[in-house]
Amino acid sequence: MVMPTLSIMSYSFRGLLSSGQMDVFGYLETCRYRYGLESADIWNRFLVSTDPEYLAKVRNALDERGMSLADLCVDQAHVWDDDPEVRARNEANAWAHLRAGSQLGARFVRIDAGSRRETWSDAEFDHIVSRFRHYAQFAHDHGFRMGAENHWGPEKSWVNLKRLYEAIDHPGFGISLHLGSWTGTDDERHAADVAVAPWV
Repeated sequence: MVMPTLSIMSYSFRGLLSSGQMDVFGYLETCRYRYGLESADIWNRFLVSTDPEYLAKVRNALDERGMSLADLCVDQAHVWDDDPEVRARNEANAWAHLRAGSQLGARFVRIDAGSRRETWSDAEFDHIVSRFRHYAQFAHDHGFRMGAENHWGPEKSWVNLKRLYEAIDHPGFGISLHLGSWTGTDDERHAADVAVAPWV
């Protein structure tokens, strides 16, 4: 029987990060030698820089422990924000972390679509699709996938996320599934978890 590849999100250790008791290297050490895991899931707040020299140290730490990087979760890079300056800053951050994902050997890089409302306007949706296609092409060209998560805003609706996935229609784009994090009743959330399964 083939065992699934498991990892613990570094986000789970955010309390230790904020108190200065853990960094990305301590996280990797904990995953590998305390929990016996061979895969990591890094939240970008654990990375103090996207400078290639720093990332080379993180990659070396992964390689030394025989670990792969399942996912790089990126905050402050959501595609749509009502403030154009924030959108521009987030786009620069997204590109920096896509390059970081490539250097670290990530299998997936999560970037949120954005918008605090329940649905996207046509202009927002078109902008998000356009940006994600560019990001997905970079990911595809560098051997990984990137995509959105049912995290917040319109993404928490399976109808919206399915529409986004189908509009982007790119092999470099996928969905990061947060089980049970959909909007709706318990039955609706369960149905969404089942419906999205082939797409993650």
